[in-house]
Amino acid sequence: MKKFLILLTLCLGLLPGTAAAHVLISDESRPIGAILHITPDDDPIAGEQSSIAFTMEGRAVSKKTHAFTLQVIDDQERAVYVPIQVNDSTATATYTFPRQGAYEIVLSAEAVNGTSPTLTFRQSQRVARGEKAATSIVSTPFWAQFGVIAALIALLVIMMTVFNRRKTLLAYAKAQKF
Repeated sequence: MKKFLILLTLCLGLLPGTAAAHVLISDESRPIGAILHITPDDDPIAGEQSSIAFTMEGRAVSKKTHAFTLQVIDDQERAVYVPIQVNDSTATATYTFPRQGAYEIVLSAEAVNGTSPTLTFRQSQRVARGEKAATSIVSTPFWAQFGVIAALIALLVIMMTVFNRRKTLLAYAKAQKF
């Protein structure tokens, strides 16, 4: 019986778990939350269009009560304002992440009447698939190039000296009983 329970536990442990496809984000100033979903599978592909969707809690935040803006900020601190569509309490947008890297997605909801504070939802997003970022070629400093060349020339001189004096070195080694 114990063997059966152990085998059953191991088999259940090997089953794949459920994937968490949504992220719950809280507003920076108030306890209002939003669920963020990015297609495909919350793992966007650089160079391909992704859908970004925020669903706010309750009906207190909607198109009628708030003006929405969506920014995508890359790892170079460049911000892009993305056009956004709002239906009830869901804000959606399409965006193509230009390259792999770290991004910050910021949704701001400013109250239309101006009496309540602006809601801000921030989420860091890593884009690890798709087009790679352009790599910059860093040139090697002159002193490093000179050092490598000098070391190679010194090694070549030592090897030539040993090769040219190999008979003398062997005779000396035999005389000294190495």
